[in-house]
Amino acid sequence: MNQNRKISSLGLCIGASTVSYVLAVKDGDEVSVSKTGYLQHEGDPKKFLEKFFAGTDVEFDSVVATGRKFRNLLKVRSISEPEAIENSIRFLGLNGNKFAVASMGAESFMVYCINQAGNIENVLTGNKCASGTGEFFLQQIGRMDLNVKEAVEISDTENPYAVSGRCSVFCKSDCTHA
Repeated sequence: MNQNRKISSLGLCIGASTVSYVLAVKDGDEVSVSKTGYLQHEGDPKKFLEKFFAGTDVEFDSVVATGRKFRNLLKVRSISEPEAIENSIRFLGLNGNKFAVASMGAESFMVYCINQAGNIENVLTGNKCASGTGEFFLQQIGRMDLNVKEAVEISDTENPYAVSGRCSVFCKSDCTHA
C-alpha cells in the first residue's frame, strides 16, 4: 500500500436503538478522526442506513459494521465488537499502553480491558437490563406510532402522568393503561 495515500474508513455500530459512526482518515502515518456521532434509527436500521448513504459521493476505502442483531443489513465487512476494538487500537497506534474501552449500548454495558499489546485481556459486563438508557420510552413511543420529535411536541409538560419508578417492566403497565 502506498503510505502517502489518504485512506478514509467508516465504522458503523448498529445497535438496538441507534447507529453509531466514526469516520477515520489516515494520511501517511497520521490518523485523525474527522467525524463521529450517533443517530436514532427508530426501529428501522435498514431504512436509516439507506438514507444515511443516499446521495453521498464520499468514497471509503473500507466500511466495517458491527452490531450483533443488524450487522447483516449491509454488504460490507462485518466484524464482532471485540475485533473492531482491537483493530481500531492498532489502526490508531494506541498499543503500548494499558487502558479500558467502555461499550455502552441500549441493552448492555461492557468494559474491555486492553493490554499493552493492544489486545483485549478481560471483559467486565453489567447486567442485561436497559435501565436508564431511555430504550423503554422509545419502545412506548413507537407503540403509539410516534417518533421522538412528535412525542416531544405533543407532551404535556405542565401535567406529567405519574408512572412506576421501580422498573420499566412495571412502568409499561402504567403506560398501557394511561
